[in-house]
Amino acid sequence: MSVLPTLSQTASELLHQMLAAKDASPKLKSTLEKARKACDVIEQAGGKMNFRTIAKIGTDNFGGPSYSTIANTDAKAKPYVDLRIAEYAQKQKKGVSQPKKSTSKRIIDTSTLDPVTSRMVHDLQQRNQMLEEMLKDLKDRALMETRKSPHRTAEAIALGVDPATGSLAIPERKENEVNEQDHPALLESSTSSCPTEVVEVVRRLLTLVDPDDPLKNTAQLSWTKHRDYTYLLADQDFGKQTLISPRELPVIAKWLEGNNND
Repeated sequence: MSVLPTLSQTASELLHQMLAAKDASPKLKSTLEKARKACDVIEQAGGKMNFRTIAKIGTDNFGGPSYSTIANTDAKAKPYVDLRIAEYAQKQKKGVSQPKKSTSKRIIDTSTLDPVTSRMVHDLQQRNQMLEEMLKDLKDRALMETRKSPHRTAEAIALGVDPATGSLAIPERKENEVNEQDHPALLESSTSSCPTEVVEVVRRLLTLVDPDDPLKNTAQLSWTKHRDYTYLLADQDFGKQTLISPRELPVIAKWLEGNNND
């Protein structure tokens, strides 16, 4: 199979074209998937992207691709990798790889306002700040869930377009399914008196650090307060995640106190 990118074609479009080609072998599809994942990791970390770094990151974390399968002149995956490297270099020149935080927030002078209006403005500003933090936390959780159990691009393309949404259908995730018959402790825990809040916090802790993900090797935990609310946050290279929310904290504290008394 020989697929060359057109002048206006993006790396993502070329990848979909190569994966959907009828004569694309399973080996080529696997190489393309691993190359894409390695490029994604490099781009998210803002590192140097070339054939050697792609092969290094891919081999260390995803089992491939090897240098020869993407760098050799006759390598079938080379057109996609070439285009991906070119796009990344162009983004770095334009400063797209590390977007700056917006500084266009309007500052309201409350010194000239009456006390009632001033309190209303301050309250709205605090509410907006809390909503922004909650939205960022939700985005981080969605990103971590995707990393924990990613969808295979080739399988999504094979399923075709969902007529209801007009987008690619999402394949079912099967990698992390657990057979309860092989793990009877799961059945026992489902009927235990452990609060769901405790189970949820433990689940977040278990998925917090992933030795196979270079962006999730370490995490720093810290207690923080916003207004009268206390959070336990985990700070990682790609952002922060809430481990214990203000709603969960009193439930967990009460449960721990009850177990200590027993």
